[in-house]
Amino acid sequence: MAQTMEFTLEERLTMGASMRAVATLSATATILAIAAFLLFKEFRTLPNTLIILASPANLLSNVAQFIAEDALGNPEGAECQLQAFMLEWFVQSDPYWSCAASITVGLIFFYRFGQEDIKRLYWWYSLLCYGIPFVLGLVCLLVNNHNKSDRYFGNAVIWCWIDPEHAVARIYLFYGPVWVTIIVAIFLYVAVGVRVFTARSRLDGARNSPYHSALVKGASNASSAKYPSLGSQNTDVERGAASINYPRPACSTSPPVSSASAFQARVITANSTETPSTGTKKFSARVKEFAVRTQALFSFSRVRTTLDRLKLDEVKYKYTRTGLLFAISILITWVPPSVNRVYGILHPNSPNTYALNVLAAIVLPSQGLWNAIIFFSTSIPVCKRVWAEIRAGRRAKFVGKMFGWKPVAINNPLGVHGLYNLV
Repeated sequence: MAQTMEFTLEERLTMGASMRAVATLSATATILAIAAFLLFKEFRTLPNTLIILASPANLLSNVAQFIAEDALGNPEGAECQLQAFMLEWFVQSDPYWSCAASITVGLIFFYRFGQEDIKRLYWWYSLLCYGIPFVLGLVCLLVNNHNKSDRYFGNAVIWCWIDPEHAVARIYLFYGPVWVTIIVAIFLYVAVGVRVFTARSRLDGARNSPYHSALVKGASNASSAKYPSLGSQNTDVERGAASINYPRPACSTSPPVSSASAFQARVITANSTETPSTGTKKFSARVKEFAVRTQALFSFSRVRTTLDRLKLDEVKYKYTRTGLLFAISILITWVPPSVNRVYGILHPNSPNTYALNVLAAIVLPSQGLWNAIIFFSTSIPVCKRVWAEIRAGRRAKFVGKMFGWKPVAINNPLGVHGLYNLV
């Protein structure tokens, strides 16, 4: 037996007004996001493209939600059936797009998909994210159980949708597929998080190893030995120069010694201090340094390979951030209505809960609003740059054409651009 659906007139008006207000705000935000994407190329990033592809579903679902309870007067009429079909088709399309975003993040991390590979997937995403809900809505619209008065679509308390007499169909035709996509998205984000955490743990462990310290120290010593400082070279030259005793012009019975012979003698004396044992020590030090470097590089080889595969470049970071926010917004949107429907199935003889129905009437129309918030919040630097250029006049001509303004020819000694008048 279905739940009783008695609500007072004031309660119905409250639910309808709440739904219309949120649907209007959501539609406005969605239109602003679409306008920014089409008018300014700086917003046309790959993550933003995914949000814009989901925007038609948000707009059309807001249109159906704006009708609210007005179509409940005639559940078998065309208005009620159209509203129910639009809700079945477009409301559940948004979680499908969230799942597509998570799949994209997984492909980027695990299969190293590039931008061109991602762009080729958008056609498949559009086909699946709009095609599957369309088929489910068409099934609900065409199935009559051999009786026109026993349609799937009918009075669903706050709007026209699947009738409470077919409450089980709501699970496998609506909430079931939606929660499958949500679970898949959560699973993929957890898998990516585990992969990144594992790579960071390996990197931290390698950095704390003695081989890392030896590698850094060895590289520093090798650099200082290969390129000694200028001061040390000057000191050695001065010390060598001071140690040379030049011949004095004095009379002596001994035969004179030429300056060249004295210089050669001094050089031989200086070189005689470098014994073969010193050269052996230098060779041993170089062998040890080579061994330390080889050992350290061997320990880092696996970590570097993993980091190369998991390198968080700009595309990965933006997709991960947008996808995670997308998933969080889906959870906020779908948990309250799901709790409401599960409660109705578990307590079929109990009256509808007013608080749960009001909450569902508020959060379900807000999908487009959340998407617009994600669109602009992840593009804050772009918003600041575009707004600064508009204020500076560099985009005044473009904005003026967009709003129907015409330039005014006046003397402008300061060279300020973008003087327009509204005609």
